[in-house]
Amino acid sequence: MTEITNRPPFKVQGIASIKHINVRKEGPEDDKVLAVDVKLTFKQVDRRLCDYFDDALQAFLWRGETESLIVRNPFLSPVTYGNSINSADVQIGVHKFAGCDVRKFSIEPADGGVITLTCSVSLYPSAGEVSDLAKLVQDDDRVSIEGPPDLFDHETTPSAAQIEPASDDELYPKAAEIVLKDRKASISYLQRKLVTGYNCAARLLERMEQSGLVSRMDASGRRQVLAEIEA
Repeated sequence: MTEITNRPPFKVQGIASIKHINVRKEGPEDDKVLAVDVKLTFKQVDRRLCDYFDDALQAFLWRGETESLIVRNPFLSPVTYGNSINSADVQIGVHKFAGCDVRKFSIEPADGGVITLTCSVSLYPSAGEVSDLAKLVQDDDRVSIEGPPDLFDHETTPSAAQIEPASDDELYPKAAEIVLKDRKASISYLQRKLVTGYNCAARLLERMEQSGLVSRMDASGRRQVLAEIEA
């Protein structure tokens, strides 16, 4: 049986290049929220970050403590991973974002025990923040990414299916209180009040629908608050 161990949160910080941004909107037609996908590249990252993706990767790529690469194939592509980190805290320059999704990881190793890490971050900025982010494209700025604990799958930690409900359980009482008090069953409103991601807010509202607190979405994507807050 594989032993389950909890790793510390994913964390990387330093100067990163903002390669490009993709601005889009998510949600129903009358309740769309602004979302931005930002491609980031960190250089000179300590190789120990590889352990978050695969415990054997360092030993495969580098020759012990000499920090010299073992694998030297000019046709070798960067190592990529398809997992995602949800509900991460991200800071780009002076702007801080919560409830971000981080995915599309790419690791390119180098001599000296360092890697170049490329990833994509999905965040939910204001219109003013979008303008500031657009000015940084093809430029560098200080960036930090920190995810919650228990990021990894069944090989090392509980699966995402085991982790996500616990997180929702913690948010649900507060989310229900906000909806009943403010009489607003909007994904974007709940997202802003909880400082969480779009998908998390949508799941919480679906759970309230199952509990009879809010109605199903109508043809225009709206919900009605059905219950009253208890005195």
